[in-house]
Amino acid sequence: MSLVVTVDGEEKHGKTSFGMTFPKPLLVLALDIGGVQRAEWRFQEHMGKDIFVHEFSLPMQTENTLADIAGLSKLKAMIGKTAAKTKPPIIKGTAELWYEFLTVYVSCLENEYTPEGRTEPVNFATLLVDTGTSMWQLCARGVLQEKQVRAAADGKYRERLQQIEYSEPNARMLAFLQAARE
Repeated sequence: MSLVVTVDGEEKHGKTSFGMTFPKPLLVLALDIGGVQRAEWRFQEHMGKDIFVHEFSLPMQTENTLADIAGLSKLKAMIGKTAAKTKPPIIKGTAELWYEFLTVYVSCLENEYTPEGRTEPVNFATLLVDTGTSMWQLCARGVLQEKQVRAAADGKYRERLQQIEYSEPNARMLAFLQAARE
């Protein structure tokens, strides 16, 4: 039977470092910016030998970001009344990243994942998701992206999931956790 463990705590309180003490070989599925970098100095002798990291780059939503704002007047307009009228951007790349994440996860569970720098797949004793919150947000935003695409085909716009629609990302997360136990 596989062990599924959740570690909860404040930011920068050692959750990733604690997780990296679990049985080796270990793969960190890194969704958190900086989590692994803050912890890996403690495990230098293991990095690339029996601790591996697969980083996932979260897609940047470029519409309405500060990089797209040409001047201060536009920034003031976005902060002011105009901001309420500005539609949030259509999500792009999030569902694709969720399925990439799942592909890596499943290949690890099936002992078919070959880490960077290796030529053979590794049978991991531990898969560490950093962080679970980032994973759930990726899942939920991926569901929203899928709904936005379907709504756009009908000429409609979706800004957020409705409360009842959270059953889909919750079901996907449950399937994710249960897959490790099979």
